[in-house]
Amino acid sequence: MFWEDAKNYCRSKHTDLVRVWNTSQNDEIHPLIERNHWIGLYRDLWANWSDHSLLTFTNWETGQPDNKGSTNMTSCAAVDTSTGKWWDVDCSEEHEFICQTLIPSSRRLELRFQSEADLNDPDAQQQILQQLHAKMEADGLTEFKLRWMETDGQIFHKEPKKKP
Repeated sequence: MFWEDAKNYCRSKHTDLVRVWNTSQNDEIHPLIERNHWIGLYRDLWANWSDHSLLTFTNWETGQPDNKGSTNMTSCAAVDTSTGKWWDVDCSEEHEFICQTLIPSSRRLELRFQSEADLNDPDAQQQILQQLHAKMEADGLTEFKLRWMETDGQIFHKEPKKKP
């Protein structure tokens, strides 16, 4: 696909085109592919990935990016499968691509609720979980598990009112 089409496909099915954070991740990716593949880097001063995260690692081939081409050419990064090095390529070329998926990890999220409802009521807790689940899916997050964590036998703890 063209780079833009690949990005849109990844966003509709997964998260985005893959972003490469370090050498070990780059070394894991390139042996898995047989042809040159798009990654989520494009020329906007080569500063951001397609998911808008900042570029903190590069693996450019010597002399790359060369930013060659006409002024109307948009450049994107592709991985050379024989070396794992990145090349500055015209985004309108067709290449295979790599979609990034979320790596399962355990993360704790602490939320604060203000409600007149009894938050220790199991029905209220279930309704909150359902709303969080729907919101996360609407925001494109699909691989997650929600559950309550107890501290001292309680899920919810009242905070003392702050003085103005």
